[in-house]
Amino acid sequence: MKGLMMHRPLKIADLITFARDTYPTSELVSVRTEGDVHRATYRETAGRIAQLAHGLRRLGVQEGDRIATLA
Repeated sequence: MKGLMMHRPLKIADLITFARDTYPTSELVSVRTEGDVHRATYRETAGRIAQLAHGLRRLGVQEGDRIATLA
């Protein structure tokens, strides 16, 4: 990536890892469509993301595959 400001690609996983390591107890707060409020720390969120990633791997999803969700 010669000549660019970044020395590597910026991935969402890198953002979550940085937030987990730098602000582990800071909260992500979201309002669900049902009206209740969901709170989780960056550490908890990173853990849940890792669980999802491992589950997808067990189902045969590989890096570069596309998946989708429906709300």
